[in-house]
Amino acid sequence: MSRTKIHLIVAILVFASASSSKASTALQSSESAARPPLSPYWAIITIINNVPDHADILIHCIAQAALPDLGVHFVKYGQHFQQTFRRTHMLCTYRWRNKQVTMSDAYVEARDVHRCPYTCDWTVDETGVHGYNELARKVDITFPWR
Repeated sequence: MSRTKIHLIVAILVFASASSSKASTALQSSESAARPPLSPYWAIITIINNVPDHADILIHCIAQAALPDLGVHFVKYGQHFQQTFRRTHMLCTYRWRNKQVTMSDAYVEARDVHRCPYTCDWTVDETGVHGYNELARKVDITFPWR
């Protein structure tokens, strides 16, 4: 079986597992109840394009695991790029117009396994790239445009 098929199967299994975790979490009445981690081995990163001029952004991510180069992606305004990957270290470069954030740490296991145990959400806007801390429920990391 090809590596791509194996990764697709793993992603489907992870999604199914996440969906059942979401359903059980939804039954909890407390809004502050944290969702369990996706798995001890996999993480999800979501990058949302929220630039003010409704332009596309370019994203290029490299993970230091089974999917080393995730390729270049053009993300339209209001859309997102999402990737499930083996928990380790992910670097991303972002471009918008003539601005760039180069090789920011989009996921660092030691830092993010606790700040975003389910999914690491990043928003790209006019000031840069912002990481959302799921547990603190606020933006806690910013990489400004250069």
